Amino acid sequence: YFYIELYDNSCMKKPNLIESKFKSLLLVGIIGWLVLLVGQVIDNILAGQFLSEEGLSAVQIIAPFATFISAIGSFSSMGFAIKFSHLKGQGKDEDANKNVGLALIFTLLVGIIISVLMFFLKDQLLGLFKMRESVKNYAEQYYEWYVGIAIVNPLYLVLFKIINQDGDPLWTVLSSVGQVFINIVLSSILIRVPIKYQQY
Repeated sequence: YFYIELYDNSCMKKPNLIESKFKSLLLVGIIGWLVLLVGQVIDNILAGQFLSEEGLSAVQIIAPFATFISAIGSFSSMGFAIKFSHLKGQGKDEDANKNVGLALIFTLLVGIIISVLMFFLKDQLLGLFKMRESVKNYAEQYYEWYVGIAIVNPLYLVLFKIINQDGDPLWTVLSSVGQVFINIVLSSILIRVPIKYQQY
């Protein structure tokens, strides 16, 4: 009985692969959502500092579109990441690589479709919000950036998820940190560009 108890205790002390993998996925997921939130906070701060209340209002109006793009990107890429993980677990590396190629093509098509729809439905979508003309000018320009972001966002997310599923969460964490840094730099530069519709 004493031997059995010691054996059970030794087994309990062994690292749990599922538990450690879950923790890494949870950490990466939390960091990913924090990056999204930090990006929106940065845009709000910069808009409030350099573009007055109208610019800040425009950022708030476009924020739901940013969330929508990220949600569609996550939805379209999730299945490929799970399939990649299953194939790698079964030792089918060639099929896993084919799955990555298919994922890149599919998510690119999804991004193009979203971007095209946003481009042609710009007036209708922005028309859902009741806003002053000065706010609308800022909102239209901010919206145009997300028309372009919509193309690459699903691609980024599927690569993010697949690399993480491949067992290398460090690269996904570094990419998240890099995304925050790039957002700060580009936002700081682009927000100083003269507003083409600004009224004095």
